[in-house]
Amino acid sequence: MSDRRGRAGAGRRIAALAAALAAALAAPAWAGHESPFYPSYYPQGIRLETVAPAAAGRLLANASIHAYVGGDPFAGRRVPAGVAPVESLGAYVVVTANPASGRLATPSARCAAAAEVIRRLRRQPPGAIVRFPYPVTPYHRDYLEHADLAASALHTPSAAAPEGRPQDRSAIVIATGQAARLIGAEGPRAPQGSRQWDARVEIVDVDALLADRAIRFAGWVGPPWLNDGWFGAYLLMAERVADPDRRAEIDRLYHRLVTGGFRGDEDRANLERTLVSRLREGCERVVVGYTLRREYYTTDYSNGIENVGFDSHSGLNSAVFIRTAKLKDFPWNGWLRLGVAGAPASPWNPISGFTDVFGRLLWAAVGDPALLPAPYSGGWSANRLGSWRTWGEQVRPILGGTARPENPAAPPLDVPKDALLPHPGTGILERIGPGARAGDMVEYRVLASAFHDGTVMTVADVLYPFVLAYRWSGGNPRDPRAYDPTVDRATALARRALVGIAVTGTQKVVKNLGGDLILRYDVPVVRVYVNDSGDDPQRAADLALPWSTVPWHVLALLEEAAKRGIGALSPASARSQHLDALDLVRPARQTERLRRLVDEFAARGYVPDALNGWASADEARRRWRALGAFYRAHGHFLVTNGPYRLATWSSTEVVLEAFRDLSYPLGVGSFDKDVFPRRASIPTLAQQGPRVEFRPEVERVIKYDRYSKIVREALGSETSGAIDTVTPSCRYIVVGSDGRVAKMGTAPDPKTGVYRLDLGEGLGPGAYTAFVAVFLNDNDMTPDVRAVSFRQ
Repeated sequence: MSDRRGRAGAGRRIAALAAALAAALAAPAWAGHESPFYPSYYPQGIRLETVAPAAAGRLLANASIHAYVGGDPFAGRRVPAGVAPVESLGAYVVVTANPASGRLATPSARCAAAAEVIRRLRRQPPGAIVRFPYPVTPYHRDYLEHADLAASALHTPSAAAPEGRPQDRSAIVIATGQAARLIGAEGPRAPQGSRQWDARVEIVDVDALLADRAIRFAGWVGPPWLNDGWFGAYLLMAERVADPDRRAEIDRLYHRLVTGGFRGDEDRANLERTLVSRLREGCERVVVGYTLRREYYTTDYSNGIENVGFDSHSGLNSAVFIRTAKLKDFPWNGWLRLGVAGAPASPWNPISGFTDVFGRLLWAAVGDPALLPAPYSGGWSANRLGSWRTWGEQVRPILGGTARPENPAAPPLDVPKDALLPHPGTGILERIGPGARAGDMVEYRVLASAFHDGTVMTVADVLYPFVLAYRWSGGNPRDPRAYDPTVDRATALARRALVGIAVTGTQKVVKNLGGDLILRYDVPVVRVYVNDSGDDPQRAADLALPWSTVPWHVLALLEEAAKRGIGALSPASARSQHLDALDLVRPARQTERLRRLVDEFAARGYVPDALNGWASADEARRRWRALGAFYRAHGHFLVTNGPYRLATWSSTEVVLEAFRDLSYPLGVGSFDKDVFPRRASIPTLAQQGPRVEFRPEVERVIKYDRYSKIVREALGSETSGAIDTVTPSCRYIVVGSDGRVAKMGTAPDPKTGVYRLDLGEGLGPGAYTAFVAVFLNDNDMTPDVRAVSFRQ
């Protein structure tokens, strides 16, 4: 019954999206009639504007802006009527020991000092901080696998703290800003700027923590474990570990996790748990709690918005918010006005830019990658996919719950000899020849569409990000015109995993919408072979480096501009060359030089060498001419196939217009299922030995007039008036008396709303504790976890 977390949820997301797409494309629409299918999403336009927090509160209160992204304009102040918050994981609160402190020279002393800080945190008012002395929080998708360890930490806050030791109140603890307000003025304090301190209370922003490890390359987001709690714990704590032997063990555990060096779900879970336990042992840095990011939107009856989706880690600065938010008065043709906490600073360059708060929100609207972050689970959700399936998913049931062979050194899957692999340094696509093998394969059916310049996505656009990745990472690191350190780092994981790419063909899909309106779609079918275990389809899909939302000719334009010294592909390379980073929109002197390149390439019919055989000179000439025409009409080169197009911009403001082209395969309502993150609970549970039976309560959505309300019902009750559907998933782990995960899995869907589980099935004799939770509609946030102890 073992099953990778989220696999069933991913399948449901893909199936639902495919069904929505088919229904939408089948809907009749022709001139003179209102169309039930609107490509792109609800707002006709979006205005992003830099707004200071002090001004944002007033603008939200009078509905001059619909939402404020990236900050809390009411921090420390009363929240006015007519606005509502969304909450997401904001920051860790940690106690960091001073390595030079004599008082805290031992793990027990450091743990005792951290426990004293936790004691002070109990006095904080509700909402200031969540006291939670464990780094994997209920906002992480892997929380269930750590539920017993987190509960134990609440009673023994630091792993090495000896029982019965008096709390150390003599340590000098320093803190500034919000951290100082959290712990108050109690206890010894060091003078401002003094080096004579023992421990420091810090607030570590989650976005800042992950920023250097987050991968954003031509629309690709990674790594697959970016929002997992064990990964955040490693980034937060590993550098502080003082014992070299323990640090070496931690790094070995980390390496196994990121390289897929585990066999099955239980082995992976035990590696993650052991990693976090080793990180906590020395108390060099102790997590004592976390804070929530609160962002607000207006709910005004006429001028407000509704249908607001958000992300459990990035809040409103997410693709799901852009794809769900709907104006109450003008659902399909209104203008969404968003205030943003921070001016645009990073380059508007899809290879290495859009990294600040403003840029990420802009890219969420303009870009449209194959996969999007699943908003409430930390995994990945299908976006521009007609279907997605891995070889590991297909063979897992046959191999008894794992797709890994008995000999991990012998990958199980033959790779076609005509599969392609880019050559390092040039990107030339070469056939790999016979004999290659892979651990897994991801097959994509690509939902192609037109780009903003009127050109149409082809197989060449699917392949070119691979070309760019190998071309700019395999060159001489001393030659900035052939190598970029940011591209190298961003694509290293995918390049290590990639075995080969096979284009199996292009399917023709025809949709007759009535009258003279017939839509024809080309759907490329691509198989990407990777060195991975096959145990996690979402991990394999993300490692497969899905295609870009940017056409090949725009990526090639950036490459050639970098080779000619017009600018650099990344800020890191720009600094080393004393150049500006390339920007497709700003400044004018750079875009004018790009225009001259485009005119030159149009005259030549320029095709990059790596695309010979995949794009003709005539097609290239048409593309370069279309891009030149787009620049003359719009003044920039930021062309994608995303749902919104950049219209105007300034140093503090951007205006986007909906791209309503009928070739765009998704439309309003496609992501409405992600609007309300609903929860389930287990109010009562009947147990007989290892067998349990329960009927969960689930949240439902009732809408009346322009307002929505969450109600609770027993699963299967079907509350009258509910507008949502309920898709529950019951997951569990079973921990043995040795503290190791002995079993984990997903229960079969209940027929009558009642789950019946034999938690001891397949286990040997012994004492066990199971941790069971029901997750609703792919929402992994703050689950209600029930513990069940039994003997087998």
